[in-house]
Amino acid sequence: MPTKPLVETVLLQTQDLLADMPEILEAVTEAQQRPPLPLGYVPSVIEVLFEDVLYLKSVDGVLLMARDCLADYQPRFVEYRFDDEMALFQVGRDVLVNRIAS
Repeated sequence: MPTKPLVETVLLQTQDLLADMPEILEAVTEAQQRPPLPLGYVPSVIEVLFEDVLYLKSVDGVLLMARDCLADYQPRFVEYRFDDEMALFQVGRDVLVNRIAS
């Protein structure tokens, strides 16, 4: 069965956001084509980005960077990167990439 294009499987708000950010759409589409991360994989570097801005960075379990933000801040999209690879990408309730083995 053919896979539907990304923009056909998500909420309209997500479609609008991705249409305005072609570089993000390209990165998400590429990450969707990659295999899941191996079971038991433990990344050395974990980065959390809100709206493509780095907010947290941990290296070998040590928190090296944490950006302040308001308690009620709701980023339009969140990306988790493991060892410089997109592992999870979420827009609102739409999870567009989840390469984390369960």
